[in-house]
Amino acid sequence: MNEEIIEEDQGPKYKFEMGTCDPRNNQFDHHGACSASNSFVMKMASVQLIEKLIMCDELEEFRLDDVEYNHLGHIDDIIMAAIPFAWRNSRIRNLYKFACTVSCVDSLGPLAKERLLVGRDFDTLTLVQEKYQEVVEDVRSKNNPDNLPYDEWFKIPLKMEQKWKACKRAADVLMSKISRDDLTSPVEIEEPEQCKIIKEENGIFLIEGYANPYLTSPYFLKQGASVVIFYREHTSFEGRYVYHIFAQSAYHADLSALWPQLQRKEIVPEKFKKESWGGNAGAGGSPRICGSQYKPRMIMHYVDFVLSH
Repeated sequence: MNEEIIEEDQGPKYKFEMGTCDPRNNQFDHHGACSASNSFVMKMASVQLIEKLIMCDELEEFRLDDVEYNHLGHIDDIIMAAIPFAWRNSRIRNLYKFACTVSCVDSLGPLAKERLLVGRDFDTLTLVQEKYQEVVEDVRSKNNPDNLPYDEWFKIPLKMEQKWKACKRAADVLMSKISRDDLTSPVEIEEPEQCKIIKEENGIFLIEGYANPYLTSPYFLKQGASVVIFYREHTSFEGRYVYHIFAQSAYHADLSALWPQLQRKEIVPEKFKKESWGGNAGAGGSPRICGSQYKPRMIMHYVDFVLSH
């Protein structure tokens, strides 16, 4: 006898300011403590969300109905409400830029609006906040059974759906002020002449070369690398190496556990005992001055181990 399988409702896919900062698992927040593995996300929750959607190609499937939110009314919420329209109308990158800019207001307070925002961004934020307040006041004016005077309307509670209505109306104003993205094709990145692929395994590229890894890593990532390890022999300490390690993105690989593992058995000269391996979830490297004792293939082994556990 066939039994019908009923899938349990897992609830909304995205958690927005629900108290946990864990963007890899779609939980976006920027309040309270942040672990080393999430140290790349301490910006406004809407900035985190847009980054995740872009980096992981989730914009096409993103729906506001898939978002669980805690409170509404901040610029953060209004930007979040604008994401679907911005994506459909080629404004998502410019919405992201605006969100990054106004993130300072959310993290530093209202004075940041005056001192750090200028011109169009200042005017846009002001208009958006005014529209939200206008809708809220209209709702309260129609739901005032005790006939409270205007200066006491704040005492009239708002339902979540009423706040959401105000956010969406404010999001409409916001998108009227956000220009279309520049859709010109990116510049093709040429293979760096100073770098040589020594080994490629499990998406990890071991690269010998001194060229600036920030400039050259995009080429190897486009060749399919999930992590790129750059190394060169140290110029002052024989038998030691300088390493720079980059993940495709902090969403595609978590390297935060790599640095303490490498440091555990690292041997440095006595005068450099405070030197250490360090980095975040997406990038890091060897001790800055004295480099590392580890051989390149051993580093590759450590990276592979961290990514597979």
